[in-house]
Amino acid sequence: MSAITVSNSTIDELFSTASYQFRIPDYQRPYSWTEKEVSSLLDDIASAFPYGESSESDEDYFLGSVVLIKKRGNPQADIVDGQQRITTLTLILSVICHLLTNETQKSKIRSQLIETVDFLDENKKTPVLRLRGSDDKFFSQWIREESNLEEITEVDTFDKSASEQRIILNIKYLLEEQLHKPETVELSNWLKHLLRKITRNCYLVTISTEDFNSAYRIFSTINSRGLNLKPNDVLKSEIIGKVHPELRSQYTQIWDIEESDLGRDDFERLFFTIRSFLLNKKQYTELLTSYRKEILPNFEATEFIDKILKPSSQGYFIQK
Repeated sequence: MSAITVSNSTIDELFSTASYQFRIPDYQRPYSWTEKEVSSLLDDIASAFPYGESSESDEDYFLGSVVLIKKRGNPQADIVDGQQRITTLTLILSVICHLLTNETQKSKIRSQLIETVDFLDENKKTPVLRLRGSDDKFFSQWIREESNLEEITEVDTFDKSASEQRIILNIKYLLEEQLHKPETVELSNWLKHLLRKITRNCYLVTISTEDFNSAYRIFSTINSRGLNLKPNDVLKSEIIGKVHPELRSQYTQIWDIEESDLGRDDFERLFFTIRSFLLNKKQYTELLTSYRKEILPNFEATEFIDKILKPSSQGYFIQK
C-alpha cells in the first residue's frame, strides 16, 4: 500500500494550482448535487459565520474530506471522493466573482481560485478543476469564462447531460438567491464577508495516496462509515478502476448511458436484480459483500459490463 498523506487545507490553500490541480476521472459518477445540497452547504457556512459577528479570530469550519490520487510534489490530483463539494465550491466562487463590482477583487478570485494565468504566457491558463470528459468543455465555456455566467440562466437544459443540467440549475439558484444574503445586509458587503470566510476559515481534510487501489480502499472505508453513496457508486469505482486505462473512458461512457437510461433509483435496484439472478439463492449479506466475494471474482471488469450489466440494464429498461 502506498504512503498516505493527510493534511488540513483552507479553501484558499486548496484552490491554488501550485498545490492542487484537480481532475474528475472519467470513471467517476456525474456531478449530481441539487439546489437542496447547495442550499444546505451555504446555510452551514452562513450559520457558522453570521454577518456582523465575524472576526479574524473565528474558528475554522470543517467542510469534510477529499480523497485524492496524487503523487508527492506533483499538483495534479484525481478526485476519488469529494467532487460534489469541490465542484459546488467552484460554482459558489464563480458566482461571487460575477456579482462583485470591484474589478480588482474579481480578477484576484479568478486568477487565484478558479484558474491561474501562466506568468510566462498570459494566454495560457491552468484550471483549478477539470470535470470529466465532455462536461469539462461545458464547464470551461460557462463557468470559467466570467462573461458567460449570466447567460447560463438562458441555456436550455433539454439536450444537456445530467452534470450540465445540475450546473445550470445550481448557478440559477445561486444567482437568484444571492448566495443566501440576509435581507438587512448590502450585497457587496455580504459577498466580501462570504468570500473571506469561505477562503480563510473553511477547510477540507485532504487524504492523498499515489495509486488507485490505495485510494479506493480509503474511499470504501469512508463510505462504510456513513457517506451518502449508493452501493453501485462504490462498485463503479471498483469495476471501472480495473479496466485498462486506455479503455476506461469507453466503459465509463457505457456505464453512464445505462445509468442515465434507467435513472439512479432503478439503476441501483438493477444491481439487486443481477445478484438474485446470478446467485439464485436468498441473500443475507449486504450487496457490496455479495458482489466482491461471489460475483466480481468470476468476471473480468470489461466482461461484467459487456455481458452482465449492459444486457441486464437494457432488459430492465424494456420491462419498465
